[in-house]
Amino acid sequence: MTESMDRCERVLVKYPLFKTAIARIQACFDSHDATAEPDCCPLVGESGSGKTTIISYFASLHPRVDHKWGIEVPVLVAKVPARPTVKSFAETLLYQLGDPLWFRGNTVSKSIRLRELIKRCRVRLLALDEFQHFVDVRRASIVNDVADWLKEQVEEARLAIVVAGLQRCLEVLRQNEQLRRRFGSTLRVSAFRWDVKEERTAYRAFLRAVQEQLPGYEMPNLADIDLAFRIHYASYGLIGYTMKIIRGRCPDSLFSSTPANHPADVVPGVRGARVVGTSR
Repeated sequence: MTESMDRCERVLVKYPLFKTAIARIQACFDSHDATAEPDCCPLVGESGSGKTTIISYFASLHPRVDHKWGIEVPVLVAKVPARPTVKSFAETLLYQLGDPLWFRGNTVSKSIRLRELIKRCRVRLLALDEFQHFVDVRRASIVNDVADWLKEQVEEARLAIVVAGLQRCLEVLRQNEQLRRRFGSTLRVSAFRWDVKEERTAYRAFLRAVQEQLPGYEMPNLADIDLAFRIHYASYGLIGYTMKIIRGRCPDSLFSSTPANHPADVVPGVRGARVVGTSR
């Protein structure tokens, strides 16, 4: 069971937008040694749209490498802490770089240590998830001192950078001119729309590809027009929620002697939903 469940968790489908995002981040990565100011990219989408998966997958393409002189970290991935301060943000980055004393020292010493570690670990690209945490929603303001500090670190180390977050994270770039000029056009990852034929077709192709990676599971045809609509209806067409629905059914389908016969067996709660806006 454990092995089969692990296989379910490891399912990864490289749908068109996923491939576009990976190619864009790769271009930023490659620009590190090619230009005086490496390219930077904002990756924006609602919760569940697959931003974190995209970043994690890209980091896996450029894994950490142990050398005699130390650890090489081509891609440094970190989540921006909630209500970040320069201190907490610096500590987060130091921790992700493996600094055993990430909690020691004042802000200045941590900043110096971070710059040295970034160079020593040969970091080429910094990927920051949850970038919307730079926006203080309660006060409707931007944490500008932390944004300015980030700009200094990036410029000092000449890093390419990818920031991922909700739509409001773009406000950080709008209000910080020096940080904004480093970034190119926004890459948006959004939900599949059922009322757009091309996206509906792509969503069904995604479901088909997921099922092909789960040959040991008894389940109905996920790409069937009726079932695909119900999964889309329940997940809002978002990749993250779609995979939660499918993974949630994996334990049951693994031990089922016969396939589920009704779409509601896979997507409980949407038995009454009707397929709309389709033209096969």
